[in-house]
Amino acid sequence: MLPATFMLPAILAGGLAFGWLLARWLENRYDRRNPLSSEALLDKLETARTSRCSIEIPSAAESLPRILDCIPKHVDAGFGVRQSRRLLRRILSHGHRGMRSALFPVRIDGVPCELDFQWTRDAENHIRVLILAVPKVIRAVKRQIRKLPPAPGRSPV
Repeated sequence: MLPATFMLPAILAGGLAFGWLLARWLENRYDRRNPLSSEALLDKLETARTSRCSIEIPSAAESLPRILDCIPKHVDAGFGVRQSRRLLRRILSHGHRGMRSALFPVRIDGVPCELDFQWTRDAENHIRVLILAVPKVIRAVKRQIRKLPPAPGRSPV
């Protein structure tokens, strides 16, 4: 009778020890984030402090490449011609199934910031692109839109 009385507490203690060891192992395995360096921390703070503007572009598929091609000229790093082409392919391949988005961490004039693109496409294949970026990029996009020939139904920006 003596071994049976100690069996339940032994199983309970063994289960607790096993659970504790498993939790420690999982914590070490999946929490391998290194603390941020001082430069990375400053970059994050600078990104949070950067002012951003937005522009919404109701566009036809034909004019979208010219609008997106003007952005890499004003970005130092993070969004080049290649990313512009890939983004264009993503936008054009998107059906009318809700909103999609893409976020690009970039450097503009040496300052880290983000380019945020959101787009939708309705059943009539009209594309609406919302761009959130620093004012310099938004001004360049507005200048490019003004250069485009007016499309029917498009309001001037």
